[in-house]
Amino acid sequence: MKKYSEHINYLKRKSTIPESRYFEFKDEKNELFNGLYRFYQANLERQHKHYKFEISPAYVYFIDSSDLNALASPPKDGIFLLGISRGLIELFDTKLNRYFDISDYAGIEGIQQIQDCVTNSIGELMYQTLTHFTFYHELGHLIEFSQSNRKEEIEEKLSGNYKDFNYEDHIKEADADLFASICVGTHLYQYFENYFECEWTEELITCYLSILSSSIFTYFLSFNEYHDGLYFEQKSHPHPLVRLFYSLEVIVDYFVKVLKKKNVNYDLDQQQIMIQTFKISQVMISKFFDDKKFQDFQQIIFENNTEILKYKNKLIDDVSSMATSAVNERNRKITKMECKIS
Repeated sequence: MKKYSEHINYLKRKSTIPESRYFEFKDEKNELFNGLYRFYQANLERQHKHYKFEISPAYVYFIDSSDLNALASPPKDGIFLLGISRGLIELFDTKLNRYFDISDYAGIEGIQQIQDCVTNSIGELMYQTLTHFTFYHELGHLIEFSQSNRKEEIEEKLSGNYKDFNYEDHIKEADADLFASICVGTHLYQYFENYFECEWTEELITCYLSILSSSIFTYFLSFNEYHDGLYFEQKSHPHPLVRLFYSLEVIVDYFVKVLKKKNVNYDLDQQQIMIQTFKISQVMISKFFDDKKFQDFQQIIFENNTEILKYKNKLIDDVSSMATSAVNERNRKITKMECKIS
C-alpha cells in the first residue's frame, strides 16, 4: 500500500476534483490519519476482491476542512472516491478517544458495567462505531454509483428544503444507512463475541447496543442543526429520528438472529434501547457541541410515532424494491458466495 502522501499525489493526477480538497500531512508517523487511511483503504480493496463489488479502483482520502462532512464521488474520472473530513475525525478523536471521561456518563445505568467487561475504553468503541458508520455509509453510495449513471457527488451535510425535495435522495440515503447498519452490526457483534469478559445477559447486550447506537445517532445529529423540528418529505436526508429507527432495527435484528444461531434466545427491546440511546446521546451532544440544543426526542416520538414508523417503513420497502440499491447488491453477492461454497 502506498504512503498517504504518495496516495494523494496519485489522486491529484488522476482526479479532476480540486486539489485544495485533499488534506495532506507531512508527518508520516501521524497515527491517527495514517491508521484510518490504511484500515479503510484496505477495506475498500477487500470489498472489491471479497464481495466482487464493482467499485474498482476505489480510494479513500481526507477532506481538508474543519467542517463535519463526508463525500462519495462517482467514477467520472474512472475512479471511485470516498472522502471524510479531517474535522469529523479530529473532533470525535478528541472527544471520544483522547479526552473521554466515563464520569460524565455517571447517570447512565449500566455504562460502568460495560466498561468493566472490556479492555478498550468505552469512548474508543464509540469512536470506532461512529467512524465505521461514516465509512460504510459512503461505501454504500459508491456501490449505488456502480449500479447507476449518476454523475453528481453525494455529501453527508444536510441541504435543501421542501421546494427542491427529491424523494429519491431519501431512498439513497436510507439505502446507504441500511448498508452501513448491517456492516457496523457485524463489527459490533464480532467485538462482543471475541472481547467481552462478562457473562452474557439480555441487560448487558441492551446496554452495549444503547451505548454504541448513541454514537450513530450523534453522527446523524452532528452534521446539521435540526431546529426546524420533525420533518418527512423535505431536505436531502431523512430526519435523524427516522434514520435512527431503521438503523437500530437492522442492528438489533442482526444481533437477535446471530444469537439464535448460537442457541441464545434473547428478546431485545428496541424501544428500551432507543430510550437509553437518547439519554447517552444527550450527554454526548452537550459535551461535544456548545451551540446545539438536544431536543426532547422521546416527546417527539410520543407525539408522532405513527408517522415516523410509516415513513421509516416506506423507505425500507422502497430500498428493498430498488434493484440498484447497495443493500440488494450486497445480498446478491453474498447469495452467490454461499452458492459457490455449497
